[in-house]
Amino acid sequence: MAATTKLFSAGAIDFNYGAALGGTTKQFNGIRNLRYNSQLTEVMEACGLNIDPDFLAVAEQTPAFETDFVELDGFINPATINGLQSAVSWGDTGDDAANKFRAQFAQFEKYKGRFSTASTKHTILTAKRGMAYLKSFRASRRSVASGVLRILPLWNGTDDIVTPAQDVAGLTFSAITSLFTVGPFLWNGTAVGTVTDISFDQGDEIEYAGAGGTEWPDFAAFAGRKPEFTITCKDVPQLVVQTITGAAQSATDSEIYLRGLERNKKRYANATAKHIKLVLDEGRVAIESISAENRKSADLVLKVMPAFDGTNNIIVPTIDTTIPAGE
Repeated sequence: MAATTKLFSAGAIDFNYGAALGGTTKQFNGIRNLRYNSQLTEVMEACGLNIDPDFLAVAEQTPAFETDFVELDGFINPATINGLQSAVSWGDTGDDAANKFRAQFAQFEKYKGRFSTASTKHTILTAKRGMAYLKSFRASRRSVASGVLRILPLWNGTDDIVTPAQDVAGLTFSAITSLFTVGPFLWNGTAVGTVTDISFDQGDEIEYAGAGGTEWPDFAAFAGRKPEFTITCKDVPQLVVQTITGAAQSATDSEIYLRGLERNKKRYANATAKHIKLVLDEGRVAIESISAENRKSADLVLKVMPAFDGTNNIIVPTIDTTIPAGE
């Protein structure tokens, strides 16, 4: 019986993204997991009366990475990466040749922890072209907010769409600098009482294309989106405020906040500019459900659906901002 010699965990990921965003390297250290799916579509044929296939081939491959991460402000910063509204891209004409996405699987050292970054013991997957966007996030009162980042490699016409390398040095990393938890929700300018959970899903639909019948796509774009927020709260009278069929966004913007956490302390004060604000200009809200028990307070779930007003982005994020006093 052969002994186990190598085990790996999620390490770090980084982007050296396109010229349109300044060509800067952005690293995410606070990742909880890392998933890669090769997403192969294969064909198989059998000759004559043979019941078993005798010819196999790859018809298409659209690989994808996903990772759960906690540094939410790093991917919804409107000054650089507005991952709520658009995607980061890299590897297009005009971008630096160094532009790429890298995902590290960090190797464990027996009887210790993980090998150091400088040790050539790690495995790294590289995509030299592609796009990435924020697929979803969730924030709860008793936990740290986390998001799901989706990375879609594209073929650059030369290299394999994803290139693995083993026994290489790891990605450099640093300590996590920002964490968030649930904050208040103001619908049409009025606070909803005792918000306990906020979640968001992009509702993304992606269109792929590959030139010349290649197995790998070289073009990807949003075909459509149906973004949706789910707000869990204790404010049962919202059933009266919003009515059983829901209510429309008024001329007053609605605001969703994620509250910043201060390292080794507690939540930042409302007046300290360390929070995230998401503004909705148009849309509607509806009561999704109410659940109550004999010895437990009721939970009311609101479904918030942003809509395009003809001019503005449907969700406008601001980082390093304050929260209204009293909320």
